[in-house]
Amino acid sequence: MKWKHLASALAIAIVACMAWTGVVRAEALPLTDISNVARGATVLYGNIPGTGVWYWKDASGNGSGAHAYEVVKDGEAGYANYTYTMLDDGGGLWFDLVDTYHINRVVAASRRVSDNARTEGALIRGSSTPVTSGPDVIGEANLSTGWTNYWGDVDVDWDDVRWIRISDDNVATIGDLMVAELRIFADVPVLDNGYIGGVHASCPDTFAPHFMMNEESLTNNQGMSDCMNPGDPNALHETGKGGWYADSSNLTPVITFDLGGTYPLDNMLIWNVNWTSANDRGVKEVLIEYSSNGGTTYDPLPNMNDDDLGNVTVAKTPVDGSGYTLGPSGYQADVDFGGATADHVRMSVQSNWGGVVSALSEVRFYAVPEPSTLVGLIALGLLCLARRRRP
Repeated sequence: MKWKHLASALAIAIVACMAWTGVVRAEALPLTDISNVARGATVLYGNIPGTGVWYWKDASGNGSGAHAYEVVKDGEAGYANYTYTMLDDGGGLWFDLVDTYHINRVVAASRRVSDNARTEGALIRGSSTPVTSGPDVIGEANLSTGWTNYWGDVDVDWDDVRWIRISDDNVATIGDLMVAELRIFADVPVLDNGYIGGVHASCPDTFAPHFMMNEESLTNNQGMSDCMNPGDPNALHETGKGGWYADSSNLTPVITFDLGGTYPLDNMLIWNVNWTSANDRGVKEVLIEYSSNGGTTYDPLPNMNDDDLGNVTVAKTPVDGSGYTLGPSGYQADVDFGGATADHVRMSVQSNWGGVVSALSEVRFYAVPEPSTLVGLIALGLLCLARRRRP
């Protein structure tokens, strides 16, 4: 009898633990920046693969010997290397993503010098092989206006795409398209370790002129070493690879994270800004709060800062004696939520490390892991065994 009661109680307890009462776990649908996979990609030139010429220039107009990586390196539009076509057929450049993906968004920034340089209206084509027509072309679209007329931004729904091509929107004008930055977003698998994908960040004090240096970049795995299968707590953020900058007029901005569902939160990892000679812009003292009612009211986490401002201190990303970054960096803060139920998290910056603006690289959230299927099977087995042993 004792064995039966013990097994029954244990089974009920385990099954109860498997049901998070009042918690809605949303499906992870991250909008993940996969542009970095083009770093070592094959670049083909002209309207027909292997023909034509694209001229690569730096911001001073000098030949730079640049390659595909230069327009997917998360630079600031108009200030990083750029490329323009010298072909009167509209030119065109293919990016080989090495593998096939479901592409859901493409963003391009032009070199901001004149109306002729705009990427708005340029043709984006996705295909399984580098061709401009035929059944291998999955889809094509014209870039629409993004943040300004110098950003092209289009949502697509293309399956099994390996090649992305951008071409001139005005074939009558040579050099009409000058590309400074190309971002490619896709659906990718996420690690099954409690990582919450698809988190949306918002901040009214974002410094928009920096291309992709906005709230979106805080949660889209831009520049992360595990961008093709995100969620690794030990992932590294590469120096100068995207992130978020606050408006210089406000050093104490507030960032709100919509988790896309309600979760028992385990922890929050913060990668501070990792930008050459600018790590003093990283946030320092912050107040972190959470909400379980859609952001109507917030509760602060316990104070871990003693007499300092806020309740959490985020370390500065390591630098050398000259203030330069030391390369790819792990997270600078691991914030414990202790299982608190939340659907929104708010970070109010109280101070930074002395920079002219406040900045971050990446923020990730992890839910308390659900009990595994194996645990459930063990519980069911114990319950069945207890019933069989009844007198």
